[in-house]
Amino acid sequence: MLYTPSELEQELGVPAYSIRDWVKLGMPHERDKRERLWINGIEFAQWVNRIRKKGAHTRLKKDEAFCLHCKQAVRLDHPQVSQKGNHILLSGQCPNCGHSIHRGGHVDPSQ
Repeated sequence: MLYTPSELEQELGVPAYSIRDWVKLGMPHERDKRERLWINGIEFAQWVNRIRKKGAHTRLKKDEAFCLHCKQAVRLDHPQVSQKGNHILLSGQCPNCGHSIHRGGHVDPSQ
């Protein structure tokens, strides 16, 4: 399925400008005749998995997220937390480059 940046924004709970930043970092996409941006969901998921494998050498601490721009784990200061069902999303800015960074996770049912 093809997504627009705003559709992917709603689906993932991330800002559209982050998606546009990911395009600059090599996220697979295409443009139609009117130059509208389209993202193939399957290709996007494969790209995310390749990026994750590169950063999988170290385990992130609870207060960290991986910056795709700096390609390193950074500490999230005062992250915004949103929850949808059992899924949580931490959002903030990279203290090094200022780009938006996000970290997903699950609610611990034992807490």
